[in-house]
Amino acid sequence: MDTVTVLNDRRPQSVPDGPNAVEAGRTLAVTATYVLTEEGRKALLLAGGDGRAVQDMVVEVPSHRLHLVSVDANGVARLKLRPRYRVGDDQRVARIDAPPEYDAPPSIEDMFREAARNHQLESMYQTERRTARSKRRDADRETQVEVAQAFLGDPNQTCICAPRRPRRSAVPWQPSTAACCSMPTPTHRREGRTARSASEVPRDLRARQERNQQGRAAQLALHEEKKRFHR
Repeated sequence: MDTVTVLNDRRPQSVPDGPNAVEAGRTLAVTATYVLTEEGRKALLLAGGDGRAVQDMVVEVPSHRLHLVSVDANGVARLKLRPRYRVGDDQRVARIDAPPEYDAPPSIEDMFREAARNHQLESMYQTERRTARSKRRDADRETQVEVAQAFLGDPNQTCICAPRRPRRSAVPWQPSTAACCSMPTPTHRREGRTARSASEVPRDLRARQERNQQGRAAQLALHEEKKRFHR
C-alpha cells in the first residue's frame, strides 16, 4: 500500500489590492495660485524663475486631502487658496477675494496648511452668514407685525390696494388687511405687503372684522328681500 504525504505550501502569495488601498494611492492634479511680493519675486528670479507676481503651480493632492480642493463647473480643480478667510479683531470671519501673498516661493506643505485654514474658516464664515440672515429676517418680521397691528388698529388709515366697496353684491365687502396694505413707519419708510396670515391678526380685530362682514351680509340680504317684495 502506497503512502501519500501531503505537503503544506507555505510560500507567500500575492494578495490583490483592495479598494481602500487603491483609493489611498490615488492623487489629483490641481492648480495652486498664489501671489509673490516684491521680495518673493526677487527670490524667484535668483532661483531661476520668471519673477512674476501671480504664480500658478500644479500640485498632486492625495485622495485623503480632497476636501482642500474645489472643482468648478468646467471641471477645473484648484487648491482652496482663494478666497481667503481671516478672523478679525471683532472675532468675526472676514472673506478676502484674493490669493495669499508670500515673501518667498512657498512649499507644498505651506500651501496645504493655507488651504486647510481656509477650509475650516469657510465653514465658520457660512455659519455666521446664516445666523445674521436669520436675525435680519426675525427683525423684519417683528417690524411687519408692529406695522400691521398699527394699521389695523387705526381707523384713519386707508388701504391703497383694497377693492372698492360694491354697491349691490351678495359677496360681503372685504376690509383692509395687513397682507396688502402699507403705512409710514418711524424709519420714514413704507412697510408694504407684510404677508401676515389671518391667524396672526389680533383676536379682537379679527372679531370686529367678522362682525362687520356679517352685518354687511345681513344688510345685503335685507336689501335683496325688499327688492323682491316691491316687484
